[in-house]
Amino acid sequence: MPAQFWFFLCFPGLPALVIFIYARKLIKARKEAARPFNEMRRHPAHSLIQRADDQWETFTTWLSMTAMVAVLPWLVFTLSEGEAVITPLIFGLITSPICLWRMWVAYRPLPNWWLGIRGEQYVGAELDAIQDADLKVFHDLVVPDLNGEWNIDHVVVTRAGLFVVETKAKRKKQTVDAPCHKLSFDGHKVNFPDGSYEVDSVKQASRQARWLEQKAREWCGGISVPVIPVLTYPGWWVDVTGKGEVQVVNPKQIYRVVKGRRAVLDERSWKIILSQLKTATTVELPLEKKPRHRVEAPRKGERSGRKQNAIEPAGR
Repeated sequence: MPAQFWFFLCFPGLPALVIFIYARKLIKARKEAARPFNEMRRHPAHSLIQRADDQWETFTTWLSMTAMVAVLPWLVFTLSEGEAVITPLIFGLITSPICLWRMWVAYRPLPNWWLGIRGEQYVGAELDAIQDADLKVFHDLVVPDLNGEWNIDHVVVTRAGLFVVETKAKRKKQTVDAPCHKLSFDGHKVNFPDGSYEVDSVKQASRQARWLEQKAREWCGGISVPVIPVLTYPGWWVDVTGKGEVQVVNPKQIYRVVKGRRAVLDERSWKIILSQLKTATTVELPLEKKPRHRVEAPRKGERSGRKQNAIEPAGR
């Protein structure tokens, strides 16, 4: 047993110790590198990326727990030279299903979130490409709520008003008779080739537009600001068969929706809205600990960092 103990201690232990020491050195070096900025504008899918990162951390935690639970009974059985059998077996049978279930629950939403991140980034890139002096784009406007918080994926500001852009990334099913790349909007709901439809997404975009319209009126001192809801599906061909409050388009068609409208915002309202949205979509980064530089005492024969001459020039 002592030989086996030292084997299991040294074989996984030494590499883990080396990795731990190296990781500490990297972390220390990172802390000593002062960051030149403390805030940044939110990028597309900023909130969803943070949410997915937290969920991935939960998944990896349960993955590690599952691996440990799988190895621990075998390790106890080996170290006891086959004497302890029942206890490790019962422990593994009880804890393994729990860890596997929690790991699956943590992983289950991640594929859809990753798809949503890619969708928002795709739309964000399309919107950033059409920015000019009279068209500004803001991403991931977070709105606090009594039940937590929700966000608006993109806000486009033009002289004609504001456009709330809600992105929905949806997978295409190849096993359908109708063209799998086309969806239709009848003015009330979005219809997909497999026979399914979405109404909540249309209502969500409309609800977000009403909230932003009320907020813009407060910012501008009671002046009414038009806000148009836009619902976009990256990678889908959109066939509009009816008119509704919400504009449902492909991301490449957003330019035609927001451009060419009559200007209604005066210069004061334009600047106020841009300032408010810029502040609302700016995230403060956590402050990094500044490195403490050690100030060494002057050496013998030195003064104020300058080497002292044996005979100083006259007049000093």
